[in-house]
Amino acid sequence: MTTQSQIVVGAAILDDGRVLAARRTGPPALAGKWELPGGKVDPGETDEAALVRECREELGVDVMLGRRVGRDWAIGEHGLLRIWLATIAAGTPQLRDHSEFRWLSIEELHNVDWLTADLPIVEKLASLMLEIDTADDENSRAEVRLPGGNVGGAIRVGATVRRPVGPWTPAVHALLAYLDVKGLDAIPHVRGIDGSGREILDYVPGDTADAHDPWPQWVWSDSLLVQTAQWLRRYHDTVAGFRAPGITRWRFGEVPLGDDEIICHHDVSPYNLVVGFDSTGDPQLRCVIDWDVTGPAQPIDDLAFMAWNFLPCWEFHSDAEVVRRLQLLAESYGGVSASDLLEGIEPRFGAAVENIFVAAAAGDEGMQNLVTAGHADQNVIALEFFRARLPRLRELLAE
Repeated sequence: MTTQSQIVVGAAILDDGRVLAARRTGPPALAGKWELPGGKVDPGETDEAALVRECREELGVDVMLGRRVGRDWAIGEHGLLRIWLATIAAGTPQLRDHSEFRWLSIEELHNVDWLTADLPIVEKLASLMLEIDTADDENSRAEVRLPGGNVGGAIRVGATVRRPVGPWTPAVHALLAYLDVKGLDAIPHVRGIDGSGREILDYVPGDTADAHDPWPQWVWSDSLLVQTAQWLRRYHDTVAGFRAPGITRWRFGEVPLGDDEIICHHDVSPYNLVVGFDSTGDPQLRCVIDWDVTGPAQPIDDLAFMAWNFLPCWEFHSDAEVVRRLQLLAESYGGVSASDLLEGIEPRFGAAVENIFVAAAAGDEGMQNLVTAGHADQNVIALEFFRARLPRLRELLAE
């Protein structure tokens, strides 16, 4: 006997580049989670009629439906969720079945705790909102500051991101162009320089760690650790063929590329990732951003810096958990022992902290921002904590 699927419909109600999200009051397991308004389709009712009815009952508004958002989305064992874009034709949303409403811009989509079933829909919705925003000339010119950006900051303008440039930018753009030609995934795509002298990059919708305070739990998922380590290995294998002629100007100076060196990213960290989510709520790596501090080094240096941020080496996880994640990182990257990786962390992060102070003293405005905001001093404290922790980690790793 075949069980008929229960159809559930939802409305992505848009207004002025924002979408309406509603906070559930029940059942207890879902209370406090956020969703798109909607509900079940009754027998004999069309999907569209059910959605109009649900919006009237739940919100007290009449809606005008637009295009479908993606495909049928599975919910539970026997449910299918279907979403439409919509606008309010009459009325003002009222709190009847929900505890709170929020109008979310594309930058704010991940600022609420969505139902797991809605996460992949939110990702598709972000792409559609960007498409609609880009088609609107007025909205495309509007500048929206993106979260994070302690060094220089980033501004979204329609389907693009604008960022400050420096003497190192030509080398970074040449590197990204090479990686693009070679087909490396999850990298920014450069469009050029705008009239204000800022670099223009494609905007990638998704969630970022720095959009949250504190960082969300997805940052510490094993899945993201593995995906990022595997991406870093792909990057290192790809960039090995990139040999800039002569001595190239990178952010921390004119540095020659040694025969046994590659151009490292130098800042692979949760705050420099854009992620989406699959149907189970697991993060999916979309883009590795902020390539401003790239430069020559050994591959282990890149991996060690990633380890510092992803284990993490500062306070958060227990020593045993840090060692477990260290082993998972080494295994996922491949060709390096967890012990060698552990020994590379302190010198690599120590050099990073020193570079911040040296560059700030030399007039690098972005590094001065880190010093002024206290981030550099916080790094010094974190490094001392790790140095005291290191013998315990070595002992656990040797067991």
